[in-house]
Amino acid sequence: MSVETTIIKDGDWILRKRMPEGDGPYKLLLLLHGWTGNEDSMWIFIPRLPKSYLLISPRGIFTTPLGGYGWQDNTVNGWPKAVDFQKSIDALLDLVDSLNLPGINADRFDLMGFSQGAALAYVMSLVYPERIDKLAGLSGFLPEGLENG
Repeated sequence: MSVETTIIKDGDWILRKRMPEGDGPYKLLLLLHGWTGNEDSMWIFIPRLPKSYLLISPRGIFTTPLGGYGWQDNTVNGWPKAVDFQKSIDALLDLVDSLNLPGINADRFDLMGFSQGAALAYVMSLVYPERIDKLAGLSGFLPEGLENG
């Protein structure tokens, strides 16, 4: 049986979503693309992820000069700093907190990010450890500014 996926506009977000199968409660996994990606970039992993998860792959909130989207303002020069991701973190937490789906407790959720999406996931998990259960970073990096955390 194939799992239905949808691309939707939810408030200010464009995102791809796969509803979970089976009996709840369900876990939430956010899939965070890298620089110049979009809501489709992380979908290649979907066949390998548990069908019992609600999967959400949001489009980054900043456009990039090369096309696509990212998670930090493009005017940042030099190596990214943790604070450069705060606007995206706040927006993602608002998105998660706005979910009103039966069987899903979004108080704690999982993150999987690639490249810049992994950097965002690292910062989010270090700044809000009480919200993150599991984290997978793929080809990511740790931004500056977390040393004194």
